[in-house]
Amino acid sequence: MNKHTYTNSISSYTDEFTELTGVKVNLYALSEQQFFEKQKMVLATGSDEYDVTMIGPLFVWQYENDLEPLDSFINDPKLADPTWDLDDFFQGLLASNSMANELYAVPVMAEGYILHYREDLFDKYGLTVPTTMDEWIDTTIKLRKALDEDGKKDMDALALRGVRGPGTVLLVPLCLLHAAGGRDFDENGKCVMNSEISVKVHEDYIKLVKAGCSKDWSNYDWYDVKDALTSGRAASGADCNFFAAEQWNSEDSKVVGKMAYALLPGVEVSNTWTWGLAMNKASKHKKASWLFIQWATTKEKLLDASLNYKNFDPTRKSVAENDEVVKMFIEMNNYQDIDSKMLAKARVLPTKNAYIMEFCDMWAVALQEMWMGTKTVQEALDDLAKKADNAHFFE
Repeated sequence: MNKHTYTNSISSYTDEFTELTGVKVNLYALSEQQFFEKQKMVLATGSDEYDVTMIGPLFVWQYENDLEPLDSFINDPKLADPTWDLDDFFQGLLASNSMANELYAVPVMAEGYILHYREDLFDKYGLTVPTTMDEWIDTTIKLRKALDEDGKKDMDALALRGVRGPGTVLLVPLCLLHAAGGRDFDENGKCVMNSEISVKVHEDYIKLVKAGCSKDWSNYDWYDVKDALTSGRAASGADCNFFAAEQWNSEDSKVVGKMAYALLPGVEVSNTWTWGLAMNKASKHKKASWLFIQWATTKEKLLDASLNYKNFDPTRKSVAENDEVVKMFIEMNNYQDIDSKMLAKARVLPTKNAYIMEFCDMWAVALQEMWMGTKTVQEALDDLAKKADNAHFFE
């Protein structure tokens, strides 16, 4: 298991599972990098050292042949808990962890991507929340000007990731590309990142970055965006939904009572990431493994994870709509409404590709080249498409 709020929650109840089933649980929690390395070593070599693993959708693709599909267990009346209720999970999150209509991991937390903005400053400067890409660029330009005139030259108008890494492209750029009708690869596996649609999306995105982001944008990672918003060093930002919790609940937050939220401008379907529980195909204890996965993802256990361990966002509708959970978010302005709308449609957007991380690294490099001006948008995307095709990701 990855060291995570969900892991903290379920590890406190393993004795309960043993009492119910007679199955002893040895739960190992590793730091994220150690976890990924250990997971690769176990799954890729066919080892049965671990029966159950935490996993995300992109790694489900990578280890498809090393994981056990779960549908046969879900549909086995001898193993099924009648109160478990598969339909209670957000369907988009189940789809994100499925391949060929087979579920490979049960999601235990989810994140998607939204616009965070300083409502107090938008009101002060007479700005409206953008709903299209053109409006977003225009609003950011106006916000930058208003901040300068208000003596807030040190505050960024917008915070976005720019560091070389998958998060920089899998969040906002991919959502915008998908919303515009673009794709990363066509049905034949040919990279189409240099399409007319993609060029326009990237031209607009670079305009947006240059209009509002830090001069150090190319070094901004997820925690830089989070900290910029929480500390009040950025008047808006687009990134993970759960950043909102720190903005409203951290003792170090400078923006309590000042933030509001919106869907990404022009984006109806957000990309998403989930952590879920999957079964090692090499496991010699598959029945016990399924019983553990089922027990660890019940309504009761996932509600407890959210209420007592701050495991967000919920993957079950009943947890998201629970009165106590709603109460936790009720003081966070309109977060609950925006978050629910986003999660209801969120799904994994990139084309299934076992080498998705390598492709995203290429894409992030191209984005930085556009921003620095070492290549035009067209040149950078032409080179990206050529490199991706030459890598033969789908062979």
